[in-house]
Amino acid sequence: MEKKKIIVNIFILCGQSNMCGRGRGEDLPLKIKNDENLNKVYFNYQNDLQFGDLAKSDGWTILKPQLNPMLKYTHFGPEMSFSMLLQDFYDKELNKEEKDEENNVTEIIENRIAIIKFACGSTNLHTNWNPENQGEKAFYQPFLNFVNKALIELEDLVNQHLSENDSVEFVRKCIIWYQGR
Repeated sequence: MEKKKIIVNIFILCGQSNMCGRGRGEDLPLKIKNDENLNKVYFNYQNDLQFGDLAKSDGWTILKPQLNPMLKYTHFGPEMSFSMLLQDFYDKELNKEEKDEENNVTEIIENRIAIIKFACGSTNLHTNWNPENQGEKAFYQPFLNFVNKALIELEDLVNQHLSENDSVEFVRKCIIWYQGR
């Protein structure tokens, strides 16, 4: 019998314009463009709140450059190369197959990556990201709401695709803040 254990490693990326990214999608290096492992990365993002639904994913998707109405072209941030390095590490170091000959069971351990990205340019930590700021340009509470909703949707998505012998573990790895200039 074959059992699969899926470990979903969750990374939360947040910050200002440098986290939004302004690299043009067409300028992505071929090494990243052609990396099929990036299709395994779950991705959910919200860039620049002032654009509302036009600058966010429609739930979970595969990792790819995002459209920003202000730029009028697809763009990407650090999530592309970060995910490529992580996926390569997990594939080489942590994904494995363990055989229990006595019980005739093979357990496959598969690590997956989930990136939740929430970023907004032209903001500052002191005012816009301050948890006590509840004003018009407050981003702390919308950030928390976005992350919490994304986590619930991720669990639902992954659980939909499990077979009877599969198990899943969700591991929140870290939050990464990337400052603008």
